[in-house]
Amino acid sequence: MLVTPSKLLGKYADIVIAVPAVNEITAPFVNAAAIQPFACELAGKQGKDPDTPRLLNKITVTI
Repeated sequence: MLVTPSKLLGKYADIVIAVPAVNEITAPFVNAAAIQPFACELAGKQGKDPDTPRLLNKITVTI
C-alpha cells in the first residue's frame, strides 16, 4: 500500500491511495484521514469490529 500525492509511484504498489500535496506539518493528518476508511474495511474483512478496540476497558470511579 502506498499513500502518496504522486501518481507516478503507483506502479510500485498494489494499492495506491492518492492524497493532496500538503506541507510537512499537516501531512500526518491528511494521510491518517486517507488511511482510516481502508483500515475500517480491512478490519471488517478480518471479522473484527473497528468500533470496539481490543484491550479497551471502561474506567469507572466511585467517590
